[in-house]
Amino acid sequence: MNEQFTWLHIGLGSFHRAHQAWYLHRLQVMGDKRWSIAAGNIRNDAEHVVQALSAQKGRYVLETVSPEGVSEYEEITSIQKLIPWQADLQPLIAEGQIRRQK
Repeated sequence: MNEQFTWLHIGLGSFHRAHQAWYLHRLQVMGDKRWSIAAGNIRNDAEHVVQALSAQKGRYVLETVSPEGVSEYEEITSIQKLIPWQADLQPLIAEGQIRRQK
């Protein structure tokens, strides 16, 4: 079965990128490539995040630090579509109406 699914996430904050997007990325790394993330914001105060991620095609590097202070870095690739902010939120609403969205 090669059906593709997109998880629509509203809010591209640090928590989402460090946890939810990371978990989906790990699923992809383990071989399940059916899922990806489309994401945008309902407020315009973080549009710089959408623009920065768009410039990098949704990819970013996550730094994790162990209790011992050891840093590790991993490129996260689960965000495949970035939805620009618009006052009427139509791009987000339209994305949510796509059948393959979960």
